[in-house]
This record gives sequence, structure tokens and C-alpha cells, in this order.
Amino acid sequence: MIKNYSLFYSYKTLGDVLLINIDDTILSNREAKKNNILALYHDDLLVGINIFDISKIMKIKSQGMIYLPSNSLIDVINSLLENAGLETLAYKTESGYVIGEIKRVDDKEIEIDIKKDIYLLPSHKEVHQGDKVVLAKIGTYLNNGRIVKNIPHLCSYEDLGIENKKDILIIEEETEKGLDFFMMEEQ
Repeated sequence: MIKNYSLFYSYKTLGDVLLINIDDTILSNREAKKNNILALYHDDLLVGINIFDISKIMKIKSQGMIYLPSNSLIDVINSLLENAGLETLAYKTESGYVIGEIKRVDDKEIEIDIKKDIYLLPSHKEVHQGDKVVLAKIGTYLNNGRIVKNIPHLCSYEDLGIENKKDILIIEEETEKGLDFFMMEEQ
């Protein structure tokens, strides 16, 4: 079962193709196609999957990264993958994007509390003590398809697929720290 992956769908930019990114650090050097599924490999390692004409099977309303796919979407994808003889995807219970509160700011670093953990990140001029922000944890896929490595990432509007703005998203509403950003509406 594939646990760490990202889903991307944008009919406007890519056409009717659902992209499943499994490892963006390795380039594919081999392909295998079965019906409308193209598996991308590096030697024998599966690094990505493209599902063509996905709208004939299901409607996807998202445009861009699908941060927290529903279990029903994963069920449909897994059915297609099983039929193609490929490994299936695990359900996602969290997006990797959590609400944090800025506890301390100085010239060199900021301290962010996400309830369960405290993170120190390089200082950022846009944030102030008490601000609520979104932090992408290590292992999380960003909107551009890259994975967060080494240190968590303070998210901009663009990172979250909200707007094409590089400004850090400051959450104005009363929100509990530690909450998954993409589950906020469900609370």
C-alpha cells in the first residue's frame, strides 16, 4: 500500500488526467500502460501514475493539488489501480498542513506551537507573535508537487492553492492550533 503520495488534477492545464506523485526526487526511465493508466517507473521502483480520461469514471471538482482526498475518491482510484495490477493508495487521515500559533519572533527565528510540538523556523518579516499560520510538516507535498524535507514549511496562499500570492497566510478567524487546515470547515 502506498502511504505517501499526492494527487493533482487540473483539466485547464493538463487535460483530463489525474496525476499520482509517489516520489518526485527520482525521474522515471520506464513506462507501463494498461488501458487508461500509465505507470511511471525508475527501473523497478514505481514513482508515479497517470490516470487518463478520469472524468469518464468520476467528476473531480478540484483544480490543482487534492490535499485531503475523500475515502470515496481513494476507493475509486484503488479500484482502477487494482484492475491495472498496481499497488493501491492508503487513505489520508491528515493533509500534513496544521494550524500553528507564533509564540516568539526575533531577528533569527520564530517559534511556532502546533499544540503537540514546537518548531523553530528562520525568522520571517510577515509574521508576529500571536499570529495563527499554516505549517506544512516534513513529508507533506506542497502545491507545486515538491515534498517538504528537513524543516517544516511556513505556508503562503500559493502553497495552499488559495491564491497566486507569495504572502504568508495569516488566519484571522478563531482557530484551534494543531487542527488540520483542510479539515477546518468540517469543525
